[in-house]
Amino acid sequence: MIREMIEILPVSLLDDNRPLVEMLKRRARSMRMKLGWHYLLDLTWVLNCLGDLDGKNVMDAGAGVGLLQWMLAERSARVFSVDRDSRAGLPMQFRSRYHVQGLREEDLSPIPPLAAMKDDEEIGLSARLRMGILGSADLFRSLFPKQGRGVVLIYNQGLDSLADIPDNSVDAVGAISALEHNSPDG
Repeated sequence: MIREMIEILPVSLLDDNRPLVEMLKRRARSMRMKLGWHYLLDLTWVLNCLGDLDGKNVMDAGAGVGLLQWMLAERSARVFSVDRDSRAGLPMQFRSRYHVQGLREEDLSPIPPLAAMKDDEEIGLSARLRMGILGSADLFRSLFPKQGRGVVLIYNQGLDSLADIPDNSVDAVGAISALEHNSPDG
């Protein structure tokens, strides 16, 4: 069943789903993301609409490094994370927490060794210290189990050309603040 809808979301949705909203805020802070209230509203609505995702294939259309794909993976979905901008160099803060793969080999680069990053003469001392501290925290975090049983499949591709995703293989599509960056014809 295809379900298409346009809905004006009431701000009361945030109060009605306070535990989910607080969890989203905590997760965003822990991943060094900033979320405006409207993103919290959108995320809350989408996650409520999708319901149980265990074992389902869900596309996050225009995912970037946004929170939706990670929350879908936490709910045990197999996430096609589609964005026309490359995330091949996805930071450790995401790789250390979630099961992440490239849909194709070129979609996700291997993790560069921290030593190689520190030896770059272009990077100042404060930036190297910050990278070392954050990298150490991410390395420490990677020693613990990943969050959720789902997997995020990074796919660096425009929404108008999804040849590597088989027809009829996606159970649901979510897009938060992404479609308006494409032409209506595209």
